[in-house]
Amino acid sequence: MAQWFWLRETHRGADQFNSIHERLIAAWRKCRGRTVHFSGVSEHAEDEMTVLYLRDTCEQAGVRTKPVFIQDIGWDEARGVFVDLDLDPSNNVSNSYPWGMALEREFAAHLSRESARGSNPRGKCC
Repeated sequence: MAQWFWLRETHRGADQFNSIHERLIAAWRKCRGRTVHFSGVSEHAEDEMTVLYLRDTCEQAGVRTKPVFIQDIGWDEARGVFVDLDLDPSNNVSNSYPWGMALEREFAAHLSRESARGSNPRGKCC
């Protein structure tokens, strides 16, 4: 937002040549028909805003989303899937939590399974 105000004040009539918002929405469209869980660290304001923004772009693409904190994702051994607190499968997760740190969690051994797909702001969708 600060960049937009700076541009308006210093370059009247100019426009930003930035299509990241539209490109995020286009990228999320390939996840239609799935539910994408959006995860971050609880009580971290910057993380929360990033996750909310990405979740909004996903919903604008017509994709069902569901929030879940990283610490609330578990492993259901019987079904062989990651789950949220409602025990709904979390097969498609977009998170802002560093994957390197996720590899240190107890469920890290299950991250290599085919059923687990993840993305982050720099990664591929679903």
